[in-house]
Amino acid sequence: MRVLLILVLLLALTLASGAFFFTDALFGEPSDSDAEGNDTLIVSEGMYASAVAMALENSRLIDNADGFIWYLRLRGKVEDIKAGTYIIPHSSSSGDIAQILTNGRVARTEVTIPEGWTAEKIAARLQSAGVTDSAGYVDLVRSEAFTRAQGFDDLSTLDGLLFPETYVFPLNSAPEIIIAEMVTQFRVRMGDEWIAKAREDQHGLRGILTLASIVEGEINLVEEADDVAAVYRNRLARGMKLEADPTIQFLMPNGPKRLLLADLRIDSPYNTYLYRGLPPGPINNPGEPTLRAAVKSPEAFWLFMVATGDGGHTFTRTYDEHLQAKEKFDAVRRIAARQQRINNQ
Repeated sequence: MRVLLILVLLLALTLASGAFFFTDALFGEPSDSDAEGNDTLIVSEGMYASAVAMALENSRLIDNADGFIWYLRLRGKVEDIKAGTYIIPHSSSSGDIAQILTNGRVARTEVTIPEGWTAEKIAARLQSAGVTDSAGYVDLVRSEAFTRAQGFDDLSTLDGLLFPETYVFPLNSAPEIIIAEMVTQFRVRMGDEWIAKAREDQHGLRGILTLASIVEGEINLVEEADDVAAVYRNRLARGMKLEADPTIQFLMPNGPKRLLLADLRIDSPYNTYLYRGLPPGPINNPGEPTLRAAVKSPEAFWLFMVATGDGGHTFTRTYDEHLQAKEKFDAVRRIAARQQRINNQ
C-alpha cells in the first residue's frame, strides 16, 4: 500500500512538472515575436482575471484568453493580477504579460510640479500627463474630511501642502493616492519639527502656509525669501496692511498681469490692500525655502520693498527710504519703456 502511494505521488509530481514545462513552452514565446510598439491595458480595481484575459485577447497581445487563465491558475496566480495601467510591448509572451500583471509593474510617468502653483494648475498638469482626474483632485484637496484624514485637523483644505517636486506617478491613479504622496513628501521634506514650530507660531499652521505662499508669489530670487518674509512678518506685527501684489494676482482669473489701481480695490478677503492681516488661506503651494523662511523670527527690520527691475528687491526700513527706492525703480522703468519705443520704430 505504501509503495502504491509513493508511486501515485511520483506520478502526480511528474504530471505537474510536465504541465509546468508544457505551459512554459506554450506561453514562453510571444504571439508575434516580430511585433513592434506597445499597447495600453487598464486593469480596474476588482476586475476579474477573465475580463483581463479577454481584454488581452481583444488587443491581440495573447492568442487565447482561456489558455492564459489556465496558465495563471496552474501557478496559483489567478487572483494576483493588480489594478493599474500597464504598457505592454507587442513582443511580450503570455508568460511575460502574466509576470507584468501579477507583479504590478504599472506604467508610470515623470511629472514636475513647480513652486507656487495652485491646486487647479497642478490638477491640470496631472490630468494632461494621464496621472489622475483634475476635478476629483481639486475636490479632494478642498475636502475637509480628506484633509483631516491626512492628519491635519487644524486645516480645512490641503492647499499649501502639495509639495513642489518631480514625481514619478502611476498612470490613471485615484486622486487620493496622488494627493497622499504629495502630502507625504511635504512631511518628509519639512519634518515634524518644522510642522510643530509652525503650529506653535502665533499665526498657526494655516497662517504660516499662507504667509509662505505669499512670499513664494513675490520672489524671483530664492535668496530673498528670508527678507521678503521679514517684511511681511514685521508688517503683521505692527498691524499694517500687507499690500502684497501676489494676493491680488490670485484674484485675477487670467493672471498674472500688470496690476491696475482698479485691481487693488477688488472687495475680497484676499485683497491685502484693503484688509489687514493674512488672507483666509494659501494662494499657492510654496516650496521649501519659502516655507522655512515663513517661520523664522525676522532678523531684519524691513517694512517695505520695491522691485529693482532685475528680478530682485530693495528692502527698506522707513517710508522715506521706500519712496527713494521706488523713485529709482520708476526711473529704470521709464528708461526701459523709452528703449522699447525706440526698438519698435
